[in-house]
Amino acid sequence: MAQLTVMIVDDNAAICDSVGMLIEDSGFRVVRAQDGQHALELYETDTPDIVVTDLRMPRLGGVALAERLRATCPSLPIILITAGYDGPEDLSEIGEVLLKPFAIAELNAAIWRAVAH
Repeated sequence: MAQLTVMIVDDNAAICDSVGMLIEDSGFRVVRAQDGQHALELYETDTPDIVVTDLRMPRLGGVALAERLRATCPSLPIILITAGYDGPEDLSEIGEVLLKPFAIAELNAAIWRAVAH
């Protein structure tokens, strides 16, 4: 089976790097983006199998990123990570939601659930 590519999108470089390294240790190939706009640019040349994105970011947040990616690829699995949310959208309609701080085992399980669908 080909190695799956996970795109990590977070404006906090430390989170992006640490989560990326942990996912790489789990056997996935990782592409890192510093915000939603950067993720869209990378998506054009390095299409991931799964996107793990922070919800709140400058330039383009996680919900807007998910909407744009789904316009291109409706079946793309998206996992949202957030410290908390009280907005009007039902995030579960976008994808699985993990609350920070989360254990890497939780994220790995969410990634594998996304792959299974």
